[in-house]
Amino acid sequence: MAHIHPENKSDSKVGAWTDTQTAMQAVGGEPPTYVKNLDYSVEEEAQVVRILDTRLFPWILLTTFVLNMDRTNHSNAISDNLPADLGFTINTVNTGTAIYAVIFSIFCFSGAVMAKIVGPARWIPILMFAWGLVTTSHALIKDKAGYLTVRVFIAVTEGGVIPATLIYLGGLYKSTELSTRLGWFWGVQAIASAVSGLMASGLLQLGGRSGLEGWKWLFLVDGIITVFISLL
Repeated sequence: MAHIHPENKSDSKVGAWTDTQTAMQAVGGEPPTYVKNLDYSVEEEAQVVRILDTRLFPWILLTTFVLNMDRTNHSNAISDNLPADLGFTINTVNTGTAIYAVIFSIFCFSGAVMAKIVGPARWIPILMFAWGLVTTSHALIKDKAGYLTVRVFIAVTEGGVIPATLIYLGGLYKSTELSTRLGWFWGVQAIASAVSGLMASGLLQLGGRSGLEGWKWLFLVDGIITVFISLL
């Protein structure tokens, strides 16, 4: 059986695991142990990659899918007369969008730092739970101040997700393996936008049920789904 020495193979992340059991621990969120002089076979390396692809990567795709779906639903809510229902104009929406963009960018950096401190496997579910709660809280908005406040908190909770996910992927895959996974990562976001539109077309029809506007149902259902997935 041919063996590979990690010192002779640049950019290898697989040398981080002592054996398949340690790789399984990494999938479960435990940090892998790097062994400098570890020998491993091509078959063992492929086995580790298969474990990551089948047990971890689908959850990463699901996280980014839900993230982009929730982000897209803000536009769907605007189309359902959210500004008029809350008593403000499109100028307030533009202000909220600008605030969101600035804070989102700031927390991209801080989110990356936190991911390295806490560990992406723990930090990403925490963020997902938080942005799910904030998404749900959109249904409680009563006025302009409430709208802008919620946009601040949604930017804080969503901002660190993508950087943390990229750090996670970069620590698990080699560069030659990463490009394909990133293609899936970004592609899923486009699919999420399409699915979000289809969901919105149905959920907005619930307007008037239980005294809630359609856009409130949209945020409420999306937020509950997000919180549920974060707890799995």
